[in-house]
Amino acid sequence: MLSLSTTLQIKVYPVFKPNEYFWAHHWKPEQPKWQVFAEVVRREVIAKGFGLKLSDVAMEDKFAFKDVAKGKATLEQVLAKKEERKKKAQ
Repeated sequence: MLSLSTTLQIKVYPVFKPNEYFWAHHWKPEQPKWQVFAEVVRREVIAKGFGLKLSDVAMEDKFAFKDVAKGKATLEQVLAKKEERKKKAQ
């Protein structure tokens, strides 16, 4: 909630359009270009620009952790679901 004494800092960045240098230094042919672009923007612009730490934990695992922390699920239930997802992916 904002109060009268709250200060906001807004960072405005220019539109980023990848060029040949970008693709030559970041892209590997086996990766889709959209994925490379998204990862570089995430890592170099968002994380560095706002001083955030990156995490490569899957979103499903983050939700599962919250469920365990809130008592909505047990660790055993979460691990069993993760194993099911892994088997379906194979």
